[in-house]
Amino acid sequence: MDMDMKDYFAGHDGQGVLATATAEGKVNMAVYSKPFFLSATDEELAFVMARRMTFENVQANPHACYMFTEAGSQHKGCRIYLKRTEVIEDPALIAQLMEKGGYRFSAGESADSVVLVNFHVEGVVPLVTHSVAFKAD
Repeated sequence: MDMDMKDYFAGHDGQGVLATATAEGKVNMAVYSKPFFLSATDEELAFVMARRMTFENVQANPHACYMFTEAGSQHKGCRIYLKRTEVIEDPALIAQLMEKGGYRFSAGESADSVVLVNFHVEGVVPLVTHSVAFKAD
């Protein structure tokens, strides 16, 4: 899937899910906002994470997959295969990204209580590449 991810996410609303797993392979999925792009390229992206299960998983197992479904569609979107590269503990940067993106923290969270996790993009594929059956929209 050849796409400029920054432009894609800037131009599409939708729902994201980040899938991670423990070192033993026990899978977890969590709803996540659209990613942040810290560099000039699409080779890396980042998510703000609370220090809970998803964060613990990417500490133990750096591989993750982010699935994004475009608003108003069951079949349009993408799957992005990721590998954690860095954990950034910078409350000022996190607050800046959240404000710029128009996001607010969940109850009980703040820029001081979360981290920014950077990932290398290992691959991007369409949400649905081939389906045996699906319910028509």
